[in-house]
Amino acid sequence: MFDEQGGTKSGYRLEYARSGRSKCSGPTPCKGTTIERGELRFGSLVNIKGITCFQWRHWRCVTARILTNAKKSLNDADELDGFEDLDDEDQERIKKAWDMGHVPPEDVTETAMKGDGEDEENDAERQR
Repeated sequence: MFDEQGGTKSGYRLEYARSGRSKCSGPTPCKGTTIERGELRFGSLVNIKGITCFQWRHWRCVTARILTNAKKSLNDADELDGFEDLDDEDQERIKKAWDMGHVPPEDVTETAMKGDGEDEENDAERQR
C-alpha cells in the first residue's frame, strides 16, 4: 500500500508500536507522553522541513477530525495502511470508531481527554 515515493497512499497508518521511543502527538494532557512498545498507534503522514514521516498518537488520542480527514481519502476502515496486520479485536475497535466517526468513549482514557482547548488540533492536521 505504498506509493512510488515510499509513503502510504492515504497518509495514515495503524500499527503496534515497535519500540517505546515514539511520543504521542495527540491532545493535551497526553501530548508528549510515550507510546509504549506494543500499544496500538495511529500515524498521520507529515512533511516537516522536507522530511516525510509519521506523526504518531495513541489510538485513544485519535480525534473525530482525524477520522473525518481519513474518510476523505478512504471508503472503509479496512483500507487504512496496516489494518490487516492488527488482531481481530483491534480491527473491530477501528471499524466501530470509523462508523461512529470518533473513538468510542470506552477506548478513551482520562489522559487522552482534551483540556480547555477543546477545538484545538495538532498542527499537522491543520495542514491537511
